[in-house]
Amino acid sequence: MKVNELRIRDYVTAIERMNPCNGDKDWHEIVTVKSIDEEEIGHDAFGTLGNLSSSLSNIEPILLTDEWLTKLPSFSFGENFRCWLQKIDGEIKVVIEQYGEGEEILEHIKYVHQYQNLYLDLTGYELI
Repeated sequence: MKVNELRIRDYVTAIERMNPCNGDKDWHEIVTVKSIDEEEIGHDAFGTLGNLSSSLSNIEPILLTDEWLTKLPSFSFGENFRCWLQKIDGEIKVVIEQYGEGEEILEHIKYVHQYQNLYLDLTGYELI
């Protein structure tokens, strides 16, 4: 991942060789970004206390899947627009509609953090 793609409160996957909580190997967990610098992401992990950090090379985006289709909300913005996730040809896509004018599929948005950032850009609010 590139550091300029992330914002505080984005969801990403942290990958560590050892779980800092119990020593298990190959730890993969969805985390919330708490701080960002050029080489490291500070985060907290769901279900754990305290702050952790991971090198940027150990952070991966979360692909939009059927599971996220039910977790992430649709939303309206502006006076005549709405946005939602929809399964199209076996993939989760972001659709924007201008009421009465038709729909557009945003092919470049494939990850949860990108949807979170789109939500913030279009509504001015965090999607957490």
